[in-house]
Amino acid sequence: MRYDSWEIPEAARENLVYGVRYSPFKAGNIEFIGIVGISQIDMIEKRLKVDSFGGRGYVGIIDIDGNYVVSRERSAGIGKADNYFDQLRINTALSENEINDIINRLTQGEAFIEHIDYNNQVDQVVSFINMPETTWSIVLTVPQDVFSEQTQQFVVMTGIMLGVVVVVLCLMMLVIIRISVVSRTAKAEAKSRGDFLSSMSHEIRTPLNGIIGLNHLMQENNQNPEKLEEYLTKSDSTAKYLLSLVNDILDMSKLQAGKIETEILWSDIIGDETRIEQILMNILGNAVKFTQKDGSITMRVFQVREESSRVITVYEIEDTGCGMSEEFQKIIFDSFSQEHNNVSRGTHGTGLGMAISFLLAKQMDGTLSV
Repeated sequence: MRYDSWEIPEAARENLVYGVRYSPFKAGNIEFIGIVGISQIDMIEKRLKVDSFGGRGYVGIIDIDGNYVVSRERSAGIGKADNYFDQLRINTALSENEINDIINRLTQGEAFIEHIDYNNQVDQVVSFINMPETTWSIVLTVPQDVFSEQTQQFVVMTGIMLGVVVVVLCLMMLVIIRISVVSRTAKAEAKSRGDFLSSMSHEIRTPLNGIIGLNHLMQENNQNPEKLEEYLTKSDSTAKYLLSLVNDILDMSKLQAGKIETEILWSDIIGDETRIEQILMNILGNAVKFTQKDGSITMRVFQVREESSRVITVYEIEDTGCGMSEEFQKIIFDSFSQEHNNVSRGTHGTGLGMAISFLLAKQMDGTLSV
């Protein structure tokens, strides 16, 4: 059935019809060549709200000619009566060449960010994102002052987070130092704790310096959206690495002090499900990290019955990665032990994963071996 534009019912004009073509096939006497779907425009508009900017940003979807498909800010409905490129010509200081450059980049499917000066309005930061396998693009518009405000808040929050992390680390160091002073253990244990503190300080200093440097770069480039986006991404990644390092150090300290308790859900099974999963994720994570893309990783699980009527569950993990030297196998369960080779270059880790896994297995009356 086909409607001319003036024959379409009013209710139908509030919906978006879309289709996906695929290889024809028959079911009985009916031939199928694609799938057609329909969505309500007002539902799509609600999904386009940008909560991360306090609702002060807005999103639109335009086709290859600049016509609005969906927009939270549409003033004249859908179609050529409301064209994004025409709005740029009327409301901004962009030249025709600059507008044509935006059109060409969208036509080529490029994703990019522009700083646009609007006539008699607040300057805007606009992000263009191509929708895969379509001729549509998403246009995210945020006022420049809102963008700067959000960025400044992130910088402040990052600074506060750094302060909290530094305080926590200082307290941790004081606790470790106090334990070292009052401990009556042998010299070997005292030396081990000193090595642990030294390695921990070195591992923590690197990401902290990175975050501080990135904060400085953000303050120097708070008017450059592209640079800010790059630095924010790197700062987030570095902060997450620092958090994982702190978590590993806390787990290691608790294990060495015997303060981690395992949860046994069944009376006839010894083992904490969460801790077993943590051990397996540590080992499998290393296997993925040091195995090339064309390699393979295999995990086998089986059970062995002992004479004492006990049943032992065995997890074996094998990979075709770079392997490890015999020398490293002797210290693989030591804190901060990492082997460096051509394959491991560029990978990051705390060097605590295997040590934590070894102690967890021991606490659950199990063993971990290479």
